[in-house]
Amino acid sequence: MKTITLLICLLALGVPVFAQGGDEAPKVRQELENTDRLIERAEPLVRESGNEEALALLNEAKELQARAWNQHRQRRHQLALYTTNQARLRLRRALELVGVDPDKVAGEIRRTAELLAEAAPVIRRAGVREAEELLRLALGEQEAARRYHEARRYALALRFTRAARNHAREALERVRRQGGRERVASELDRTDALLARARERAGDEDRAREVLERAESLQKQARESLELDRLLPALRLTLAARNLLVRAWEAARGALDADLVEAVVAENDRLIAEWRASVERDGDEEAKSLFRRALELQVRVRARLAAREYGPAYREANQVRRMLNRAIENLHAAPALEERGR
Repeated sequence: MKTITLLICLLALGVPVFAQGGDEAPKVRQELENTDRLIERAEPLVRESGNEEALALLNEAKELQARAWNQHRQRRHQLALYTTNQARLRLRRALELVGVDPDKVAGEIRRTAELLAEAAPVIRRAGVREAEELLRLALGEQEAARRYHEARRYALALRFTRAARNHAREALERVRRQGGRERVASELDRTDALLARARERAGDEDRAREVLERAESLQKQARESLELDRLLPALRLTLAARNLLVRAWEAARGALDADLVEAVVAENDRLIAEWRASVERDGDEEAKSLFRRALELQVRVRARLAAREYGPAYREANQVRRMLNRAIENLHAAPALEERGR
């Protein structure tokens, strides 16, 4: 199979074009000898295959090559170059028929068709221009793959359907990055709003101010990461900043009270509402497991808050927040859309 692939690659190079005039004969002769060697190497492979269509193409190639030598002897060098190139094209098609399993190619085309059927509505809904252009390219390549398969040009069919699949994946990745960036940016905006509230409530408490400054530093780093399209670091940094905000609120308030615990629980509720569908659809098993455990614990936190058990409610609400943060980070670390169709 490697020998066939190598020969196909060599044949794909074609023959060079020489300027007319001067002594063309030695250069043309070299190209004809190169074609002879290619035929000599390819003939046993084609004959052993027993493929009748490939054998017919091999015979055509040999007839064309004989004609090219006659033209060379007649000093019709440009015509000899054209004819030997036609011989190489026939030989290439013969090797393509021998070297590729038609059923395998049909399976590859089906896989690409399935991916495109799934990806096209997602890409069109997203409205990301670059992704739509890649989708159009992929659809054109897939159509070319079908035509080549019908023409029994299996190697070309395989090449085009794989190119279509790669472009479809790239389009999905563009959509994922755009959508992911907007959601991460939304989380950073949320942290900014919480920081503004925290500054108002921190008062003159030194410990609260110190923790708040650390949170602001992390949030600044998160913004810088977002500007560089480093989504996962940006998300991790902004969630870490939010964790520090809870500690700043705690330091500013002193003893636990209903308002502080309710604020933490409400933020957990918002994260659950915002990210639940994405985790259930695109998350890996670890992310889904973390999210389920967080949901179960959040129910218990609500019950403790209703019973005015602020200490246990606060501790468990922080556990919920940490599990939610890890699930969301996992979602961005290993996005499922990136893997679809592989």
